[in-house]
Amino acid sequence: MPQPATFQRPVRSSGVDAPSNGEMAAFNRVQRSPRLSIKPLHAVIVILVLVAALCASLTLLVQQSINFSSQQAVLRAAHPATSNARTNPPGNRPKSHDDPGQTTTQNTSRSDKEHAAESSRSASGPQTNGDDNLIDLNTADAQDLQRIKGVGPVTAKRIIEYRTSVGRFTSVDDLLNVKGIGQKTLGKMRSQVKT
Repeated sequence: MPQPATFQRPVRSSGVDAPSNGEMAAFNRVQRSPRLSIKPLHAVIVILVLVAALCASLTLLVQQSINFSSQQAVLRAAHPATSNARTNPPGNRPKSHDDPGQTTTQNTSRSDKEHAAESSRSASGPQTNGDDNLIDLNTADAQDLQRIKGVGPVTAKRIIEYRTSVGRFTSVDDLLNVKGIGQKTLGKMRSQVKT
């Protein structure tokens, strides 16, 4: 009997030969290896660069802080009345204690200022400008201050207390730091007072 015919599929080749075991191993090694290899020396260099940048940043921050604080100290020294007004708002100012030595010194310096002001007025003769009618905030007593429109006995007392605790008025606008005097009251008083 004749043998049945067997049909075998022909092996099709795609034109690419199958890789050998050695090539496959090399391919796997390349696939698994890191794309970027950093050695310990490289890591140390990166850390040192970052530490240097941090030190530079902190140095600049400290220099800026020192410059800012010295600038603030200069401003406080140049304008002691306004810096005191900022640090001690009118409602939080400590009450001045009645120290007899301090009161005598203040009265003496006040009378010296008044005497100097009177002598300068008498030396210059009659003045035609309206400054003689203005009340000096730094030398006026309670009665003089009450002659200002909008100032009563309580406000006059507060003005004197402010002047005693802080010192001389450097400008008429310093009256805003006195409790009870606002923009409106200051507007009424501005044409009647001087510093």
